[in-house]
Amino acid sequence: MLFPAVCFGAYPLIINDTEDTDTQGRGNMQFEFNTDNSYSRKDDDGVRSRQNQVNATLNYGLTDRLDIATTFPYQRSSDGASTQYGIGDMSMELKWRFYESGPVSLALKPKIMLPTGDDKKGLGNGRNAYSMDTVASYEMRYLTISGNLGYAYADNKFGTRKNIWNASVGAEFDVAPRTKLSLDIGSYRNDDPHSNINPAYSIIGLTYSPTKNLDLEIGLKKGLNKAEDDYSWGTGLTVSW
Repeated sequence: MLFPAVCFGAYPLIINDTEDTDTQGRGNMQFEFNTDNSYSRKDDDGVRSRQNQVNATLNYGLTDRLDIATTFPYQRSSDGASTQYGIGDMSMELKWRFYESGPVSLALKPKIMLPTGDDKKGLGNGRNAYSMDTVASYEMRYLTISGNLGYAYADNKFGTRKNIWNASVGAEFDVAPRTKLSLDIGSYRNDDPHSNINPAYSIIGLTYSPTKNLDLEIGLKKGLNKAEDDYSWGTGLTVSW
């Protein structure tokens, strides 16, 4: 449950993502609104579970190289027998681009998740959780390649694994005026203590920017093994000022 919110980044790779090192710039703000709709493989009883999440994220540039952001999620979960919905665990994070040399840049992203969701309904973890991601980007004229390596202490009340790593790599291409194509592949530690199969996924996303300060996005994630959800899709809108 924690991982979809622990993995963070510029949409459309928010479904599970590879973040880049870009920051807002001092005094600039950004609002992101996106959806994530996940569908799992059928279990032994032939039931396919479904989860929907809506995220609202506000980003502010404290300095040219340091951002602060907060995310408020709303979740809906259905397993065929019952449906739960409500506010999930909100999060707060920083993003510090601490190194820059030519096309290469590095950043750190510490994050805390607060137990604002109802854990009795499965909408939150019931305890604080923490994560730290390292981010590396290599930027060319029409292509940016980024890699992430992270760790999360996913404290919870459900007996799942608390120490979760994640790793991913992504590329963003300028394919047409105002249009970018994103490709992503990654994996993370399975939080099921009875499984050693780590979920793996791939993502394709498309971003169209009708104006300088507005992005419209769509993304599709495909599970690469049985430990990952079968597929997820999402849409998003980003406004900067």
